[in-house]
Amino acid sequence: MYEKEERMLKSYFQDAEASAADVSDDALEVAIQEGIRKGRHSKRSRVRYRGMALLAGALAVVILLVLSGSLQQTERMASGPYPPLKGHDFGEDITLNTANKHGMIQPVGKSVTKGDYTITVDGVLVGSQQLKVLYTLENRSDRKAIIRETKLTDLVGSELPVGTHYEGSNELEPGVHHLENNSIFSDAHSIPDQLSVQFRVARDSANARVRIPTEDEELLSIDLTLDLDTYRKYIRTIPLNKVIEIQGQKMTMREAVFSPAGIALKGNIDAGNTMKVSGLWEGYLESVKDGKTTRLTNSLGWGPGKDGEVTYFFDSNALDQPDSISLKAGGLYAVDPAKMSIVVDTEKRAVLSSPDNKMKFGQYTRKKEGHTLTLEYEEEEKMNYGSVQYDEEFIDGEGNKHKLDDSSRGVRSTTSSNSETGWSKTTEYLYLIPKEYPQPLTFTLTSYPGVIEKDIELPIPYNLNL
Repeated sequence: MYEKEERMLKSYFQDAEASAADVSDDALEVAIQEGIRKGRHSKRSRVRYRGMALLAGALAVVILLVLSGSLQQTERMASGPYPPLKGHDFGEDITLNTANKHGMIQPVGKSVTKGDYTITVDGVLVGSQQLKVLYTLENRSDRKAIIRETKLTDLVGSELPVGTHYEGSNELEPGVHHLENNSIFSDAHSIPDQLSVQFRVARDSANARVRIPTEDEELLSIDLTLDLDTYRKYIRTIPLNKVIEIQGQKMTMREAVFSPAGIALKGNIDAGNTMKVSGLWEGYLESVKDGKTTRLTNSLGWGPGKDGEVTYFFDSNALDQPDSISLKAGGLYAVDPAKMSIVVDTEKRAVLSSPDNKMKFGQYTRKKEGHTLTLEYEEEEKMNYGSVQYDEEFIDGEGNKHKLDDSSRGVRSTTSSNSETGWSKTTEYLYLIPKEYPQPLTFTLTSYPGVIEKDIELPIPYNLNL
C-alpha cells in the first residue's frame, strides 16, 4: 500500500549495512554527527568549492553525498504515511503530539450508535506493546454519562489480556467529548491486526462511578484493523544489559524498545536481593535536543512478575531525533520481605498488622454479588514511595487459600490528596467471593511503599537510525 515508503526503508537499511561493514563504530558516529552539523550547508559548499583540486573535490562530493543521503533517509524514517489527525487536542501529551506531527496516527473514522450515545473511533496509534485508541463520544441524553468500562476483544468477543489506562473525564456532560484509551499488551501476547474495542456507557450514578454494572448502560463495539506492517517498520530494540545496584540490591535494565507509541524499558530484578525490590523509584527518561531537555514520564507498566521481570512504558519524542536519551531515577522501591503481608480481622474491623502499621481498616460490606474489604493508607505526598499491590491469593484463619474475586477485578484503588496538609490517602478495595471466612485474613503483598534512595543515570544508546 505504501510502496514508496517501503522502497525508502529498504534502501536505507541496505546503505546502513554497507556503511557499517566498512567503517568502525567510532568513526561512523563522528561522521554522522559532523554530517548533521554540516548537512544543511552541503549543497552550498559543493558550489563554493567547485574550483578545488580534482581528488579533493571528488572526496568531498563522496563524503557529502553519503552524509546528506543518510540524513535524508533518517528524515524519511521519521515521516509516517498518515495525514495529521484533526479534532483532538492532545494538550501536553508528548507522544501523541510527536506521532501526529510525523504522520503516525492511523485514521479509522468508524462509528456506532446505541440509545443516546454515539462513539466514533477517530484514529489509533500502535507501538511494540502499546495501543492508543482516540475516539469521540457524543452524549445526547439530558444527564452526565460515564464510560463504565472499556476493553479490547478479538472479533468473536473474547477479551484480550491487556492492562488498560483510561484517559478523559469520568463524568461526561451532554455534548461531544474527545477521549483516549491506552492499553498495553504483555510480552506473552502480541497485538493482533484485527480486534474490537468495546465501550460500556452508562448514566452517571454511584454504581457506574465505581464500575458496577447498571441496567441502563449501553454496549458499543467497533471492529478495528490495524496497519501493523507499517508500524513494525518504526520499532527498534536496543540492548542495554546494564546493572543498577544500590546497597547491594540489584536490577538489570535489559533493553529499550522504541516505537511511535512510546518507549518500553525492560528489566529484571535480581533474584538474590535480600530486600523485596519492586522497581525504579521516580523513574523517567530525559531527552535532549539542541540543548533543550524534555522529561518523558512513565504512566503504565508490567511487573514485577514471578521471575522479576518489569516493563516500564514511557512517553516518546524519538521521532524528533533527539541528540540523547537517558534513564534517570531517584532510587529503588525496596522493603523488608519479612513484612510483606497485611493481616485483617473483618469481624473485629481491624488491621492486626501491616509493614509499617500505617494501613487502617475502612469497612467490610457483604452483598450477594460479593464482599468488599476497604483499607486505607496515608503518606506525605512528597514521599511518593510507591503503591500497595496484592497477590491474587489470600489465606483465612484456618490456613485455607482463596482467590480474590476476578469478576470484580480483584483489587481497585483510589487516591485523594489534601493540599493543605500535604498528605495523600489511598483507599484499597479488595473484592472477595461471597462466603464466610474464618478470621483473620492474611493478604500477601507484591509491592508496598518503601525506598532506598540514590540517583540513577543510565544513557540509552540511541542513534539516528531509529
